[in-house]
Amino acid sequence: AEGFGLTVAEGMWKAKPVVASRVGGIAEQIAPGTGLLLEDPTDLTAFGDTLAALLQRPDEITTIGARAREHVLERFVGDKHLIRYAELIGRLVDG
Repeated sequence: AEGFGLTVAEGMWKAKPVVASRVGGIAEQIAPGTGLLLEDPTDLTAFGDTLAALLQRPDEITTIGARAREHVLERFVGDKHLIRYAELIGRLVDG
């Protein structure tokens, strides 16, 4: 199990496509088109095959990486959380 995977967010912030297993918070961090999620965290063959296939498509690496960076900037950067909390509090106060 994994909570919020800081290494996942760091890789995405650096515009790198992440190949990871669909476990814990990692599945919540990687949106469609921002990385590749594998179902079985113990299937190393599938992981290797997925990574090897991705390395054969440099244009896709660039595209996924750019989407990943944008996703992190929109969802996980500290000031975005602060703004969301302020909006939530405002809605609760207004009623």
